[in-house]
Amino acid sequence: MTMKRLLYILLPLLFAACSNDESVPVVGETVTVTVGVALPQAAVPTAKISTRGETYTQVVDKVLCAVFDKDGNEVENLRETLDATAAPMVYSPRLAIGQTYNVVFFAYKEGAYNISEFPEVSRVTGSTAPAEKYFEAFSASRSITVDKAQNLSVTLKRTVAKIHIGTTTEDLTAAEALGMKPTATTATIKGAFGTYNVLTRQPVSEENDTQPELVLTSKADLGTFSVGGTEYWRLGAYYFFTDGGNVDLSFDFKAGDNSIRGSLLDITGIPVGRNVLTSIAGEILTGTVNYTVELSNTFNEDKQQII
Repeated sequence: MTMKRLLYILLPLLFAACSNDESVPVVGETVTVTVGVALPQAAVPTAKISTRGETYTQVVDKVLCAVFDKDGNEVENLRETLDATAAPMVYSPRLAIGQTYNVVFFAYKEGAYNISEFPEVSRVTGSTAPAEKYFEAFSASRSITVDKAQNLSVTLKRTVAKIHIGTTTEDLTAAEALGMKPTATTATIKGAFGTYNVLTRQPVSEENDTQPELVLTSKADLGTFSVGGTEYWRLGAYYFFTDGGNVDLSFDFKAGDNSIRGSLLDITGIPVGRNVLTSIAGEILTGTVNYTVELSNTFNEDKQQII
């Protein structure tokens, strides 16, 4: 075989080898992983959705994005906050090939949550706390093993449970006739959590706290909502973290500084769930207490279970 012919044979093989080398990922090299971030359709900030007589308006305005390694440590310099009112929302960290990460997202209303201990987030309390409706929140945690630059998408899900409580027209009229128009309702919720770990997707309680408890106050906005086809007047609405199961409730209905009932309304064993709306409605301000509990699998679907 001549030298010239040998070169003709070797050159294509050499070029092919070089081409293959260029396409093989290099372990440890960083590449861009682009993640499109979305809220549920009902959570678009400009959307108003009528839900069983209730107009629902999304209030979150920030999405905190961060990356954690397989041991749960946050990767430095990759934390970013997106504007939840802008579209599209895109998070593009550079990650190392061959490594596994958890990419974490938390959507919230600025000022409602303390994020200094992220991935733990906790409700702001005290005189600086915003109105109860601003404690709506959504989150997601996704595991990624990096083998190349890639494009992904994630839709956040509601992280909190919601309870709202309302009364009948006749009951509200009777209270107003006594000069006791409802202005606010304080709820003590046993089994509710104020802190949540977005990475582990679990609520967090204080050490040795076997039954967490929150005391939350909501304005009685007297908006309407429907349970079993009947409309009720809302006396309070509450957002909180939960591990599922039931909660025990104590309500204090206020007209200014005065308690309308003169005593607390205690209701035990009420089912709640993450991304579940629990509605309590009936005659609860005056006379004999009579109420119905309704569950909705999500905040914006008609599928309901009446108890």
